[in-house]
Amino acid sequence: MIKDFIENLPSNHKLWFYGFSKNLSESQLAEINETLRIFINSWQSHGEKVKASYRILEGKIIVIMVDQDYLEASGCSIDSSVAVLRAINDKYGLDLFNRLKMAVRMNEGWGYLHSNEVAEMVGQGLIIDETICLNESVSNSNKKNHLLIPFKDSWMAKRVINA
Repeated sequence: MIKDFIENLPSNHKLWFYGFSKNLSESQLAEINETLRIFINSWQSHGEKVKASYRILEGKIIVIMVDQDYLEASGCSIDSSVAVLRAINDKYGLDLFNRLKMAVRMNEGWGYLHSNEVAEMVGQGLIIDETICLNESVSNSNKKNHLLIPFKDSWMAKRVINA
């Protein structure tokens, strides 16, 4: 699903990733989808509609996308998106703003793991150099070829190996 999403990303879209480890029910995901749909459909920057969309990937990763060819999101409009995500975060206890986590491809799908969990899994040989990770530092869809990277090339590998 993530690979298909990346392959079909339109050009020149600003990307924001918000991941969580917690498993949510279908009704909770539906509520989050509705909250995001309402926000995205009414999102404005300096009184103009922001051309944006979102996806929830693998039930674990919220991706907000803004078409920068149409209108760039700026300070206050970005703040409003963060406010919506904070409300979602607080309601469901998701830890969306913890930047010590990353999405890692596991045998059973994608996991959203804290650096401590990653370090433990590296030690057990469950995460190896070639394990695929989502590179959330990519912030523009024009660089989508850099979104999926081997663990060895991730910021997390540097953190875990040097710890």
